[in-house]
Amino acid sequence: AKPFYRFKWGHRIQWMNDTDENETIAPGAYNTPFLGYNTIANHNIRAGWHVRSPIETAYRASNAGGRYTHGILIDDPYGWDWADAQHYPVPVKGKNRVSPFGNSAEYGSQTFPMLDLPSKEAPLLSIGALQHAPLSQFPWHPTNAVANGLADPRVPRNRTTNFVDANSWNTIGQHAHRNWVTMKQAHANPALHNAAFLHDLSYESNFSLWDNYFFSSIKDDYTIGNELDNPRLIAVNGSKLEELKDFHKAAKQLTVKGAFNVNSTSEIAWAALIASFRSSPEMSITLQDGSTMEANDIYSRFLKPYKTKYDNNNPQDEETWTGYRKLTDEQIQALAKEIVREVKQRGPFISLADFVNRRLVDPPKNSGSETEHTRTGLKGTLQTAIDKTDINAKHLTTLQIPKTEYEMGGGDAQVKYGTDYPELTIPVKNGNSKFGPKPDHNHWADSKLVGVPSFLTQADLLQKFGSVLSARSDTFVIRTYGESLDSNGKVLASAWCEAIVQRTVTPLVADAEGLDPEKDLSTNPQSAFGRKFEIITFRWLNRNEI
Repeated sequence: AKPFYRFKWGHRIQWMNDTDENETIAPGAYNTPFLGYNTIANHNIRAGWHVRSPIETAYRASNAGGRYTHGILIDDPYGWDWADAQHYPVPVKGKNRVSPFGNSAEYGSQTFPMLDLPSKEAPLLSIGALQHAPLSQFPWHPTNAVANGLADPRVPRNRTTNFVDANSWNTIGQHAHRNWVTMKQAHANPALHNAAFLHDLSYESNFSLWDNYFFSSIKDDYTIGNELDNPRLIAVNGSKLEELKDFHKAAKQLTVKGAFNVNSTSEIAWAALIASFRSSPEMSITLQDGSTMEANDIYSRFLKPYKTKYDNNNPQDEETWTGYRKLTDEQIQALAKEIVREVKQRGPFISLADFVNRRLVDPPKNSGSETEHTRTGLKGTLQTAIDKTDINAKHLTTLQIPKTEYEMGGGDAQVKYGTDYPELTIPVKNGNSKFGPKPDHNHWADSKLVGVPSFLTQADLLQKFGSVLSARSDTFVIRTYGESLDSNGKVLASAWCEAIVQRTVTPLVADAEGLDPEKDLSTNPQSAFGRKFEIITFRWLNRNEI
């Protein structure tokens, strides 16, 4: 149904730089502070259903409390197009539009590339590249979900869902919507009455993907002996082509050259991993304009980077929205140091998803009293480490988002913000709708620039080297000492030796498919030992080598 042209309840996306009028409701209403929002890290800019969840609807002033809300969308009788003296509409191809990524009422020729598609020149090598995948049509999910690990503002820190039943979805709302679930949230599917639409999409997708899938980079025309698009994957001796191309059997035919254990607490090792993508003729990268560079140490949101380097630019500069990153030696060393700190704080990691994701921990008893332990629930391991360095310093200190707690305006739907975490109940006409713990302000992105293409994220790192990471080691150095004694216990001779052993893909006792160890231990007790080990090298040692 078409709304009345002038008095519709419209929405517009908050601007990157909002006007003073938008920052605070005018005196005479409730003078409620307006909280800035991040349109990328905490919202889905390509969502198909641009409606509010009950959380956003609940955390506003009231029916009579103005058009300002706790969310990316602002109530506005004119929708995205303005018609008052302070917000002159900007004509674009016959329509009045403004850019949500720039200043208020501003529209220039600059484009804002945000997402990418794979191509033959930039094949998918890591699960991290799936950060571009459109996993949700809801605006309250992050734009780049996979491989990132930011806490969801609408979900309690100690779990991954905030369940709201269909009744609560239908009875809440300032606009008399009675069919939130069947009309909006469920894509007109009435069967999804009680689906958990409020969930930590990053956490759940990482949990599902990182330890169950990988990209083999094997093309249809691949032949045995050729190098794969991912040169770190090596076909094992005796690999079968039909199994290499088989979704279920490819992993058995491949090994990782130089796999890296994420439980490493060596700063030198982490620095070596990050710096291993330095300039090399064998590691060229294709740019958007078709040219190539030997500098494969480029970290870019795009699989084919733009030929523009971000260098501490301002928010309105093209480099902020298209630029790639290159890390200095000092930044690499600082990042390695912070990664090791996080590994010691959070580890040991029992899986890759465990490493990529934030921790499910209780929030602090009082808002603002974070500890090293509670902070692990805010971001993934790598993102926390990145943000503790100066790599994203300009982004994090520009257009900052206030985390101040406050009381919203009066009326029946008043929501009192405090320093604790109470269960939130919103009065509605048909009784109370309960929405669980209130959103945690510490879950909001620190700045409106978090997630822009030049902001280095952990997904950007994982897009680069995620395919070589492992949560365990498969190669071990074993040293053994032996001695010969006489009848009096005197040492007559001593010997030392060293062996390097490697776990193989072959089970000691294979199941019927030949892929995994036999699960029936009663008839095959040896299968409890899993996969076979091979001795790669063996040598005797001298006393001075010990």
